[in-house]
Amino acid sequence: MKRFTIILICCAVAICALADEDEVVSSLSFRRFTTQDGLPQMQTEAVWQDQQGYIYIGTLSGFVRYDGRSFTPLLRGRRENIVAFRQVDDQVRALGFRRQWLVDGQRTTAHPIDAEGQWLLNNLNATDLPEDMVLLEDEQEEHRRLCRITTDSFPIISENPLLDAMTPDRKLFVDKRDIYVPTPQGLYRISGSRERLITKHPDIYALLRQGSTLYAFAADGIYRVAQDTIAPVVAYMFEAPDYGFMARPAASGEIFIVDAHAIYVFDGHAVHDVAKGFNLIRSLFIDKWDRLWIGSYQGVYSFFRRYFTNHRLSDKNDIVRALGVTGGKHLVCGTLNGKLLFDGKVVSNQPDNYYIPSSAVVDDKVYMASRNDVACIDSSGTVTWLHLPFDRYRFVAAAGHRLVFASRQTVMSYDPASGQTDTLSAYIRQPWCAATDDSGRLYVGSSGGVHCITQDVGGGYRTTRIDDKEQFFVTTMAADRQGNVYLAAADSVFVIRDGQITYLPLAGLSGHEVRSLHVSSDDVLLVATIDALFAVRPDSPSPTLHSFDHLTGFSMIEPQQAVMAEMADGTVWMAGLEEMSSFRPAELLTDNRSDTFVAPPLAWWQRWWVIALAALALAGLFYLLIRLIVRSRLRRLERDRRQKELQISAIRLKAIPHFHSNVLAGIEYFLMNDSTDEATRYLKLYSDFTNLTLTDIDRASRNVNEEVEYARIYLQLEQLRYGTRLTYDISVSGDIPVEAQIPNMVIYTYAQNAVKHGIAPKPEGGHIDIRIRQQNNQILVEVEDNGIGREAAARLSQHSTKQGLRILMEQVALYNRRNRRPITQRITDLHDADGHATGTRFTMSVPLNFRFSV
Repeated sequence: MKRFTIILICCAVAICALADEDEVVSSLSFRRFTTQDGLPQMQTEAVWQDQQGYIYIGTLSGFVRYDGRSFTPLLRGRRENIVAFRQVDDQVRALGFRRQWLVDGQRTTAHPIDAEGQWLLNNLNATDLPEDMVLLEDEQEEHRRLCRITTDSFPIISENPLLDAMTPDRKLFVDKRDIYVPTPQGLYRISGSRERLITKHPDIYALLRQGSTLYAFAADGIYRVAQDTIAPVVAYMFEAPDYGFMARPAASGEIFIVDAHAIYVFDGHAVHDVAKGFNLIRSLFIDKWDRLWIGSYQGVYSFFRRYFTNHRLSDKNDIVRALGVTGGKHLVCGTLNGKLLFDGKVVSNQPDNYYIPSSAVVDDKVYMASRNDVACIDSSGTVTWLHLPFDRYRFVAAAGHRLVFASRQTVMSYDPASGQTDTLSAYIRQPWCAATDDSGRLYVGSSGGVHCITQDVGGGYRTTRIDDKEQFFVTTMAADRQGNVYLAAADSVFVIRDGQITYLPLAGLSGHEVRSLHVSSDDVLLVATIDALFAVRPDSPSPTLHSFDHLTGFSMIEPQQAVMAEMADGTVWMAGLEEMSSFRPAELLTDNRSDTFVAPPLAWWQRWWVIALAALALAGLFYLLIRLIVRSRLRRLERDRRQKELQISAIRLKAIPHFHSNVLAGIEYFLMNDSTDEATRYLKLYSDFTNLTLTDIDRASRNVNEEVEYARIYLQLEQLRYGTRLTYDISVSGDIPVEAQIPNMVIYTYAQNAVKHGIAPKPEGGHIDIRIRQQNNQILVEVEDNGIGREAAARLSQHSTKQGLRILMEQVALYNRRNRRPITQRITDLHDADGHATGTRFTMSVPLNFRFSV
């Protein structure tokens, strides 16, 4: 890890050295936290990590705890300037000038630093002392004493007057039994009651031991302290030493140093700039995951230094759109404003041009498509143009020793050796990318799917669609060394092997739109999405998808479409909407940062065995409760069902004597008029009708044909009685399903009311029109007569019970209780233009699939 970090830093420095000073600016990937993320205040005093891994941040207005995802405020509105943190007897303490806050979960309790109020905490040395020590002073910032912090007191370690000689920009250093005190008069060492001047160097500000070496950090460089002498290690003029230094060792072996406005790293040989431009750095911390934290007056910065290095163009109005590598080590960038950068230097500038997010390397030359031509950049940085026909080119890709490029629907190839251009296909709609497999087949991804272009025996080219069923929208492809071609469509990745497309199951990728694919030289598949980066070895026995986002170092905003390039040393470069990023894919797989998320400690009641026992007990209780409820409900439902069945049966039985009284009256009429033949025919129809009635009395519903036939027999009975005074028509629409059901005796009831109350009182008789059709997923039943109307019928039949309609309505009301869409009924009085009654229309609407059970 040390070797990689040094290489990474040197790589960033080398890039800056190669580039024109104002073209490319490199820095470690970081995330900045402000009050919008949950800090109590931007002005930060201390950053610290407890034994569980939580990060604590102290500000002028309180402190918060960070678990890797979110902040938890711990003072909740109470104002306190927190300048340091300590952990004593496994309890976290947040230290202010006069008070310390003991943390218990999310609760905090305040205790004074000194019960008598005479001693205050010296905040300028609070973060640099050992974990169990603090420096106290009086109200005048004098009479300082180095104390050990314990559970209930601050026993004194040293009260040497030299402690008062330190200016606010100097840091006290405790090294085993010795205390080093940097002052404007020089560096002193205190051993017990003895003190010794080591050097009169006036600008030593801080010290740090790394292994057997004790380093002193001065305004003009770094020194080694040994046997009461100092010797220069490296000369370096730090930018802002007037506020002092802080130095911290990293697990990788380097030492990180900060002054008021900048971060540096010392690798044992030289000092390198890491980042500059901070507003008064107050705290430097390296957590147990080797992540660098900076507390400043503009918030907190968290650097993910082992993963990603970010690179920006100094021109904030320009962005990198295309990347390529030539000679294995020369990075070529094509920008939106028409610049070509070679190792950070501008080698071509066409302000009226722009480069598309695509590049290809053919015979160690980088090809990039611009607005209307393709540029070629060799390993010396020389730029030439292919002078292709004027067109908008969508992508460039390598196909062996040939270059493939495309316009809106034409795919072409270019031979750099001969300069010859061939058309491969003119039938692919909106091509976006291309890649070749180990058999030389060219695959083209487009808005209309994936196509395979092969060469015929005669020299022509044939285009075949290979995803007819899926119709992918493909904008990025990548091929590995084994000849497999990977492609992305939306949030899914597929692989083409031997001409066949198969889905690549990558758990965790769902919901992340893929922008770019790349297979590294060490066979790592990189999947860049709009909001994250994923890495996986797809051919491993059990592929594990590693994800990185703004919480774990990948701070890039929206990677460009289909843009990644790889150096010979394995460093991969990626272009985003605002910046570029470089990283090593193998490191992403060996050290996934997901473990920087801290899980809260489990209470006893959160242990797995307690949860298992509780779940078992609850399951048993739930089973018994459900069983009792189900049995009770089943008994109640059974009683309710039987009661409703008896109720409906009683309702239907009421219809029988009502009908019989009407039929017998008709038979009586024929006998009284000596019409024996008619009476006999009437009795035959009545017998058939009665059999149907008694057979279907228990049925809640009948299909439309059965109900129509029942009504037809009834009307035939009435025609025997009324002769030519009664006519009728029945029409049934052909689109009604055979199995469609309507309530039992509904048409008969409407027809019977029409005959009795509408047509019988009319001297000249009348006509009944029965229509049944389907409308809006409902069966519409209409029975219309041209009788005297309801108003006149009511005057003539003042003693009528209208029992038939009432019985039908009671049945329907019971059925509607069990259905979301109810049966509806409507009676319409018909009138002519002068307002005279011309009849009545009975209408019922029955939803298809209506449930007639109760």
